[in-house]
Amino acid sequence: MPTASDIGELGLVERFQEILSDRGDLVVGPGDDAAVVRTHANAALDFILTSDAVIEGVHFTPDTPADAVGRKAVARMLSDIAAMGAEPLWVLLNITAPPTAPLDRLEGLFTAAANTAHQYGAVIAGGDTASAEALHVHVFGVGHVPRGTALLRSGASPGDLIYVTDTLGNSL
Repeated sequence: MPTASDIGELGLVERFQEILSDRGDLVVGPGDDAAVVRTHANAALDFILTSDAVIEGVHFTPDTPADAVGRKAVARMLSDIAAMGAEPLWVLLNITAPPTAPLDRLEGLFTAAANTAHQYGAVIAGGDTASAEALHVHVFGVGHVPRGTALLRSGASPGDLIYVTDTLGNSL
């Protein structure tokens, strides 16, 4: 039986697309940097929906400063919104942490996440907390673009110029 590592991230997305249903308000579904949805037929704006996670032991070490973890979590999500050419609006931040996690570490993480969101015009609108064996930060974001203007991966062509403003893969 194949495993997730056998087919990779793109293989998983393709496999899950077969399970998902489509609706008329879903303009772009899984497989791009973010989803694009339209709230009604005459809407002037499309909304961009995305989520990302940073997990202790996978994306950062236990000794990574809390503010770096908070910035990284929100920046990864914001980069998806930016890649679509959208303006960020709202963020939901879910934090799971061990019961023994120092409160000042969690507060530092949350403060850095809120400051990063604010720096780019978004606000943390809510989220959730739960107990877990390791620190996980899951971020969900909403942005918007004028109707039909989201930048899609499918819009890229060989020979296009790509501009990079920082180190690729660097969300800190």
